Order: sequence, then C-alpha cells, then structure tokens
Amino acid sequence: MKNKVIQVSAGMYKTLCLRESELWLNIDKVENLEALTTKMQKRGLMKSGYKIPLSSIAEVSYNEASEQIKLGYTNEKDKYKKLKVDFKNSELSNAFGRQLGQQLGLTETVVQERKWKPLLFNLGTVITGIFSVIVFATLEDSSEIQGSSRKSKGRAALVRIIFDTIGQKATVAILALFTLFMIYELYKRFTRPASNVVFSKAAASSNNSSSFKSTPSKTTESSQAKASSLASKRLTEDQKRKKEFYKDLRENRGTDYKFKETDMSKYMPKPKTPNEGL
Repeated sequence: MKNKVIQVSAGMYKTLCLRESELWLNIDKVENLEALTTKMQKRGLMKSGYKIPLSSIAEVSYNEASEQIKLGYTNEKDKYKKLKVDFKNSELSNAFGRQLGQQLGLTETVVQERKWKPLLFNLGTVITGIFSVIVFATLEDSSEIQGSSRKSKGRAALVRIIFDTIGQKATVAILALFTLFMIYELYKRFTRPASNVVFSKAAASSNNSSSFKSTPSKTTESSQAKASSLASKRLTEDQKRKKEFYKDLRENRGTDYKFKETDMSKYMPKPKTPNEGL
C-alpha cells in the first residue's frame, strides 16, 4: 500500500497516498505518483493537497464489512480531527487500514459487531424495495410517476423513461431481484456479523498509566513510613499513659478494684460512692 495512489472519497479529497512519514490527500483525481508529487508541491492559490504527518495519527478504525475507514489525528493547530475515507470496496479499505495501523505501531483491538446493528442500517433499503415493487406492480401509466422538488422531478423523469422503455413487468422484476438480493445480504450479515477493528495509542497509554499507578514513588513510600512511625509512637505513648493511669488508680482505690475501660480521652470514670466501687 505504501506509495500507491488510490482513488477515494474523503470529504473534498479524491486521491490518497501513503508515504514514508506522511499521508497525502489531494482534491484532484490523480493516476500516478509522479503527477501526485507535482500537485502536492503546489502552494498558495494553486494548492490542491493536504499532508497529514503519520506521527500525528492516533487512531485508525474500520468495520470489516465496510468500504470506509476513520482516521483520528491532530492537525497543525493542535486540534484533534476525524477524517472518513471511503474506498472502492471493503477489501481495499481493510488492507489499507491494517497496513497503516501496523506501520504506525498502534495497538490493535478487534470487537465483533452486534447482530442487530446491520439490520438497522439496511432494513430501510429492504422496506423501500418492497414498497417500490408493490407501487410499480399496481401502476397503470408512467404519467403517474411525479416529483415535488426539482431533484425528485428529475428522478421521476428518469424512472418514467426506464418504465416506458423496458415495460412494467421488467421494471417490477428488476426491483424484485434487487430487493431479494438486499434481503440475502442482510441475512448473511446477520448470521455472520463482521468485526470492528481499531488501531489506537489508547491501550498503550492505559498500560503505561496503570503500571505507573501500581509502582509507588519514593516520596509516597517515605510519607507512608513517616506516618507509620508517628502512629507507632502515638500508640506507645498511649500505652504508657494507660499503664501509669492503672497504677495510680490501684494505689488510690486498692488492688481489688476492676476498672472498666472507657474513652481514654476522659481518663477517669465518674466518681463513685465508697460502697459502689469497693
């Protein structure tokens, strides 16, 4: 894929080429690398190309059944952008996406898509096909095919020409075959769901951050040691005060007195009468 000129659809760009350190995009349809190199060198008002440094690309993603790949990159203004690139077929998009992801050394993640997802995207096409078959099967004259807007009127005129040229039965047959083909493709996609492939830097960054968190710094270890030492010191002082308190208590009240431990902050129980305590 490297240095290969590919015809694509990526916004206003129509040509793509993967170079050693850049991804070239051009608004013109170019057939060979030499002509593309000449166009990419143009500046000012004649400029027709855009170069994306490979080092700025952080993510490459695509669905195995789709002709489109998505690129996540940081532009020259340090803003994160996403670019959708449509290829001629899914084989080409998959090959290019994998080549780019591996060349960049990104981490690959593969997740199988949910079965209902392709149903939502393609069910409308199937319903439209079935509806069209019913409409054309009950149509008596092509003059009934009308459009409301300028765009729809143009389409209606084209449909009328086809309808009058090949006839009603042939039109219905073509629409029925197209609808059956879409139903078959939908069923095949449902029974054998494709996978979503993502090449990104996120996984590597996550691993680095997790390893950083799991390894405490020297400052943290020193703080923990100091806290532990202070806690031990406080405990030793509390034990010492408690021991002195018991000694003083027995000397004043007698050795048979059993003191019930309460909050040590109070240090002394409530005064009792001689009959209660002894």
